[in-house]
Amino acid sequence: MAVLYLLVVAGLGGSDYDQAVADHAWKCQMINEGVWPHDPAIHCPVPLETLALNTVNR
Repeated sequence: MAVLYLLVVAGLGGSDYDQAVADHAWKCQMINEGVWPHDPAIHCPVPLETLALNTVNR
C-alpha cells in the first residue's frame, strides 16, 4: 500500500509545476497580445517576433 501511495505522489508531483509553467505562459500571452494590462508582478520575456522585428527595422 505504501508503494502505491509513493507512486501516486511521485506521478502527481510534476503536474503542479507543469501547470504553473503553462499558466504563466498563458498570462504572458494575454499580456503580450494586449488583452490584459501590463502587470509588473508578472515577468514576461519579450516575444521573439518583437525582437526579430526590432532588429530588422534598425
